[in-house]
Amino acid sequence: MIAALHISGDVADELTFVKYALDEHAIVATTDLAGTIVSVNAKFCQISKFSAEELVGQNHRIINSGRHPKAFFVEMWKAISSGSTWRGEICNRAKDGTLYWVDTTIVPIRHTGGPLLGYVAIRADITEQKLAQEKHLEEVNAELRRKNAELEQYVHSVSHDLKSPIVTILGFAGMMRKNLGEGQMERLADNTERIIRAAGRMRCVIDDLLELSRVGRTSGEVGDVDLSEAARSVLEELRERITAAGIRVEVGSPMPTIRAERMRVWQVLQNLVINAVHYGSTAAAPVIEIGASRLGDTVTLYVRDNGKGIAEEHHERVFGLFQRLERKGAGGTGVGLAIVRRIAETHRGRAWVESSVGAGSTFRVSMRDLVSEESADAKALAEGNEGEQHE
Repeated sequence: MIAALHISGDVADELTFVKYALDEHAIVATTDLAGTIVSVNAKFCQISKFSAEELVGQNHRIINSGRHPKAFFVEMWKAISSGSTWRGEICNRAKDGTLYWVDTTIVPIRHTGGPLLGYVAIRADITEQKLAQEKHLEEVNAELRRKNAELEQYVHSVSHDLKSPIVTILGFAGMMRKNLGEGQMERLADNTERIIRAAGRMRCVIDDLLELSRVGRTSGEVGDVDLSEAARSVLEELRERITAAGIRVEVGSPMPTIRAERMRVWQVLQNLVINAVHYGSTAAAPVIEIGASRLGDTVTLYVRDNGKGIAEEHHERVFGLFQRLERKGAGGTGVGLAIVRRIAETHRGRAWVESSVGAGSTFRVSMRDLVSEESADAKALAEGNEGEQHE
């Protein structure tokens, strides 16, 4: 490419081989000082879908995609016209209109100590990588939109669920002040009790919100959790409530063991059983079934009730923050199932419900085995040692 060079036959052979190897690997073009294309290799024609005859004599505006601002190319020309090498990623447009991305290095050509003669551009096709990046970015943006929507719902719901007990507290505090002023001491005890209950509801909402915020912050306490033992523990904790509702509980046996955060598994079971007790107790002979199965590294547990069921259009809604299908007389804070879903997601699984009106509800949660950092390091070390032994 540099006509003024005088080289021996051996060097010429070596340069010919290097050029051949470069042409096989990269997209190559040379231009004069004005940017007019002087030569292109086969890979340039292949990716741009222009023939060499269509490209030579043109400048690179023939493949300009319009994706980059004018300032982008101004800075590039400032660099190479001053004799500096420029590198960057460029989106070009092929003859058929399709876009492609290239990682580009432009090197000025000059004689030693002489003036610039032109430029050689060496490019690598990175279209697949850029498409993968764009796809990932779209997924991230979609997740951000989902989080923003969740945050908006969160703010609205929190303001509503906290405002109600605050109004109650303020109302009865005002009545207490009036009672004191009028000497009606017998009313103080009743109004005080109402304030205590309202404050307790507020505390429950705040505690559940704090717990939801903690989900995803790995405690590091990853171990083998016997689901049968966890279920027995939850049922014992809720025994009085279950007995008072007249519910019969059936626990599948045997239930598998999962490698997970013990406290989070316990929370999943507790929230699902509480939900089943509340909504399943409407049946004439209420029954709750608990079971689990394993497939590969994934364990799916379920809690089934024979209550009134949930219409299909509400299947996703029940996992939202503060979403209670029955506002009047509804127990809990409406955060339990949101916690269940969040825990499932942090364990690389999901949570869903299978239900229809009048046919009861089955809540299912899938979770994959977690590997602690120590176990992961040990596994990597073992695999490395095994590789060394085979070498």
